[in-house]
Amino acid sequence: MFKCKQESLKYTLMVLGCSALVACGSSGSDDSDAVIKGTAAEGAPVANSVVNLRCTGGDFSTLTDADGNYSVSQTMLDDNKAALPCALEVSGSSMGTLFSYSASSGVANITPLTTLAVGRAASMNPATWFAGVGSDYDFTSLDAAMESAVSDLKNQLSSSASGDNPGFDIFSTSFKADGKSLYDRWLDAFQESLGGTTFNNFLTQYQEGNNPFTSISITLPTETAAETDTSTPEEPDTSAPVTPDSPVTPINPGDVISSGDYTLHLTVKVMGTSTVTTIENMPKPANQSEFCAGDYESYMSSAGSLQINSCSFSGNKGTINATVNAGISLSYEAVYEWK
Repeated sequence: MFKCKQESLKYTLMVLGCSALVACGSSGSDDSDAVIKGTAAEGAPVANSVVNLRCTGGDFSTLTDADGNYSVSQTMLDDNKAALPCALEVSGSSMGTLFSYSASSGVANITPLTTLAVGRAASMNPATWFAGVGSDYDFTSLDAAMESAVSDLKNQLSSSASGDNPGFDIFSTSFKADGKSLYDRWLDAFQESLGGTTFNNFLTQYQEGNNPFTSISITLPTETAAETDTSTPEEPDTSAPVTPDSPVTPINPGDVISSGDYTLHLTVKVMGTSTVTTIENMPKPANQSEFCAGDYESYMSSAGSLQINSCSFSGNKGTINATVNAGISLSYEAVYEWK
């Protein structure tokens, strides 16, 4: 009986730790306190990829989530002695590294269109521009040139699309990389129009002041209408209700989750951002050996490779300190408290 409870607890702790790590590391999960947020996409989302930021005063990195969303909190800026404006780049796109910039708080998308605008405004390859952005970089000239660069880009997009106008702000319009939003349909159409031309070649021509748009034809896909659910509604379930004594679906095949007398409070902190999870009726480990017995490294591999640096348990509190490698090295701390 005790072994079943011990194994159940071990796997429960690992599942909670992994889930909280993913929620904390995926910056799109909760952006309510975001200073900068946006979508990295080429049409398809640039998912689970590193976003590098070079800001006034400091540099740091964050991650996109599975939908290409990212966010940066004030705490992340403060921890890295950074302030707006910021230059941004994201790796992981099939079109190459993409670039953007954020002059003030709000949305800062990272797409091929923002990359083209940055290249034109900076009058150089965006990769060269980004590499030259240091903690004391003066964004004044870029700010002054950006309005004209965006206007020119929109005009060129419209002329290549038989007059269709991209009626959105390429930097600050929130969108989903789902193939349905207006912004994303433009991204899909632009990528399709390149044909055998690589985006890097197109970008080089454009930032040098040439007009490669004359050689492409953009066909904007029509908006997908919402599908109507024509299925027959399910009949109400009149079977006997599940009682508290009914078996609970195991977290790990072969294990049964035993209930306990404690409320578990799990706080995971990654890159200055904390995620708190609370679960009722949890058993408590008897000692440090039981708490630290889980194979956390292999179980949490979905969030990146994880190296446990320390694991301790005393009384009602257990702490795991680790390093996560998810394209960048992240400091990870998980504190489990049973109350």
